[in-house]
Amino acid sequence: MRIIAPDDAESSVSHDHRIAVAEIRANTNALDAPVADSEFRKLAENIPTLCWIADRDGYILWYNARWYEYTGTTPAEMEGWGWQSVHDPRSLPEILEQWTAAISAGEPFEMVFNIRGADGVFRPFLTRINPAFDARGAVANWYGVNMDISLQVKAQDAVAKTEARFRLLADSMPQLVWSAKPDGARDYHNARWYDYTGAPIGGCDGEAWSAWVHPEDRARALAEARQACAQGAPFQSEYRLRGRSGGYRWMLSGGQPERDAEGLVTRWYGACTDIEEIVQARTVLQRSRDELEALVVQAQEALAQAQKLEAMGQLTGGVAHDFNNLLTPILGALDMLERRGLGGPREQRLIHGALESAERARTLVHRLLAFARRQPLQSVPVDVGELVRGMVELVASAVGPTISVNLRIADGLPLARADRHQLEMAILNLAVNARDAMDGAGRLVISVTEESEPGRLPPDLEAGTYVRLSILDTGKGMDEATRARAIEPFFSTKGVGQGTGLGLSMAHGLASQLGGALTIDSEPGAGAEIAIWLPRSAEPLVAEESLAGLETPDGDAGVVLLVDDEPHIRAITADMLGELGFHVHEADTPEAALAAVRSGLTPDILVTDHLMPGMTGVELAMAVKALVPCARALIVSGFADVENLDPSLRRLSKPFVQKDLANALADLKSPSHERG
Repeated sequence: MRIIAPDDAESSVSHDHRIAVAEIRANTNALDAPVADSEFRKLAENIPTLCWIADRDGYILWYNARWYEYTGTTPAEMEGWGWQSVHDPRSLPEILEQWTAAISAGEPFEMVFNIRGADGVFRPFLTRINPAFDARGAVANWYGVNMDISLQVKAQDAVAKTEARFRLLADSMPQLVWSAKPDGARDYHNARWYDYTGAPIGGCDGEAWSAWVHPEDRARALAEARQACAQGAPFQSEYRLRGRSGGYRWMLSGGQPERDAEGLVTRWYGACTDIEEIVQARTVLQRSRDELEALVVQAQEALAQAQKLEAMGQLTGGVAHDFNNLLTPILGALDMLERRGLGGPREQRLIHGALESAERARTLVHRLLAFARRQPLQSVPVDVGELVRGMVELVASAVGPTISVNLRIADGLPLARADRHQLEMAILNLAVNARDAMDGAGRLVISVTEESEPGRLPPDLEAGTYVRLSILDTGKGMDEATRARAIEPFFSTKGVGQGTGLGLSMAHGLASQLGGALTIDSEPGAGAEIAIWLPRSAEPLVAEESLAGLETPDGDAGVVLLVDDEPHIRAITADMLGELGFHVHEADTPEAALAAVRSGLTPDILVTDHLMPGMTGVELAMAVKALVPCARALIVSGFADVENLDPSLRRLSKPFVQKDLANALADLKSPSHERG
């Protein structure tokens, strides 16, 4: 096939070609030669597309009317290779190169280039040219169309500009931004993505991005992305993404589809936001919620135990109160019989034995009240070393002969502020616990030392001097979980029926009420050391006054108004007061006592029961004091809540003997006591 150059088209055409051109030009309608169908001619002339026909060498034979209308040219100007005049000179060399190559190869031609309109404006056209072959298979003619795609090009330019702006914006964002094709295959990641992952540019396209996802999260992240693409729905996914350093951080990846006018997904846009701190906070919050739920459960259990303790305390306290009322006249009468030396040696032995039993009963009641938390603390200066020495035989008897008991008591110990009776009970309880932990065989060491160095004190104690009383055993010890719960009421590692779980709880409560602490030092298999830390007392040790020194001739000690609704208690108390030299006026009710005072009785001392029908002893004391300001009051109680007992009033616990009553009255008369 021969190619006709544009500058010598007329001179280079063959003789046959010139004859064909002449025949077409001589015809009244140029389409009659190549196109015999008049209907096709009408269609070609009226379609908005620029159409033309060329011979086998690319020489233009015909343009439709739309060509001339658009370009503003004439057939003469466009004959042959005249079309070059309406093409952009900058694109013309490439157009000619590709067009001549298509002619030479006899293959279709397609290209986009600009064509100048009648208004002088170049617009982009998509040009497609297809060859028509003769019976021998050689190219006979070329049929071409030029379609105005200026609107499409503008749209593409707008899309390209938008895409460029998107990429510029995306590259400046702190999030890891990506976009994907309609099927979800990623084809873009912003600079931040590559900066974070350290991946090569383009290395995360398709589904390769998942290689940077934590192996435990990878399958789920891919499945969620694929499902979203299949459904065409927005999605969010959380997974850990590996950074260039190799560490993983939690990311929140979200994707949104872009749709065309028909609702079809044309693109996906998404971003990954670092939520590591949020996940950590959420984890902490969940852990806190779990811990809170556990604390709630523990609190509910503790409440149930507290309610159980309260119910038992009320029952025990009530029984102890009634028992004290019964025991007071018994103990007082036995004490009186022994002091008076009635009967012979046999009778005195019987009285002494009964008196010892009554004393043990009194100690038991005190312990029951302490257990029930109905026994107010009697905080006094206590020589803890001497107290322990005095209890060593009792402790040895309690733990049994197969356990050795050793004392380590430092010299020059200060006095401690404590309740003597409750401290004795705490020591016994801890010794019994140690015995059980050693399965009945081992070594028990009771130590008493002075501690004041800040580094040696428990962290919750204020700076100061403390007396440290510890009980160390060689038993099986405790693990961390047991140590954490050891002071809870009713918590016990012993079998059913082998312990109440109250020993450590009561010791801890005693130390706390006194301003001290209880510590536990133990490891499994290494024994345990329980220490009670008691604050140093600033007051000296007070020796008990002798009973003989308090006895005075009848009536010389003063006038006592004695009030008690129990006749036996009132009778024995009146007898004790009489022996101490007081003139006693008895009343069985608070109302009777007030009536006597209003009638002219002026008592020096009011000795009254606390719990009575109609009025408590404290209320009676206040009423008497209002009538007789100089009167002092001694409250006698089988049990009394601390909250209901005025701390300025002296208290005497039932049951008591004459010595206890004498000491209470002596303290009431001392200058240090509050006077009316």
